Amino acid sequence: MRYDTTLKDLFHGLPQTLFKLLVGQEARERLPCEFASVKKRVPDLVVRLLDETILHLELQSDGDKSMVWRMVEYFGMIRQEYPEATLRGCLVLP
Repeated sequence: MRYDTTLKDLFHGLPQTLFKLLVGQEARERLPCEFASVKKRVPDLVVRLLDETILHLELQSDGDKSMVWRMVEYFGMIRQEYPEATLRGCLVLP
């Protein structure tokens, strides 16, 4: 954690040689990304099964195309809450 600031400073100037070593090509540009969030997320159902697996169940009445991203978001939040558990997610459509 204490090296985060130093590493961010090193990458701030787009060190092309380092990018080439890490990913095989140079960076074209640095993109501005800052994510503020005040969303409240309430999954439909999260349970612990008998085998200690955490099951996340979402019920959808229609084919919301953004639902896959919401499932990913839920997965991340549930993973933070229960870091050692095996997680399963299930999206139920009609």
